[in-house]
Amino acid sequence: MDTSGSRKYNPQTILMLRVSVALWGAWGLMHVFAGVAALSEDTPIAIEKIADAVHHNSASIEYPAVAGAIIKRQGFNLLWAGCVTLCCMVPIWHGSNFAIFLAALIGGLTELGRFLFLDLAGFVNFLPGTILTIICVTAIVASVGASLQIAAMDTELVINARQTNLG
Repeated sequence: MDTSGSRKYNPQTILMLRVSVALWGAWGLMHVFAGVAALSEDTPIAIEKIADAVHHNSASIEYPAVAGAIIKRQGFNLLWAGCVTLCCMVPIWHGSNFAIFLAALIGGLTELGRFLFLDLAGFVNFLPGTILTIICVTAIVASVGASLQIAAMDTELVINARQTNLG
């Protein structure tokens, strides 16, 4: 589905696709950076970067090796989730329902976990923590809204084609 080719979307659908691409780009980049930080830093520093509302002296205690491995695993998950949403940007720009679904699924579930276990527990500050949840929800609403408009347009095209073939 190419917005510059034979398919013409209405301006509202195009705007919703573009807004969602920008939001998924911001969300994806932040998660790639957080993932790289968690993978490359020592455990106390990685915890301070992920859970930025944690007091510095509580994050600087000596952690067992397994805690470091868990943080590295979290960093890997942040990295790949960010990469997947970044890879979805171009197909979403062109109206791909699969890319919209994939970004919403990966980004939404990643953000839900962060919100439940970090936001609600008070371990992250509003900026950048909670703002990422708002960005993710807004990206989902914009991209799913555009997807529904594309589906309605596809349905209309099918109905018109059938009527033309029958007539």
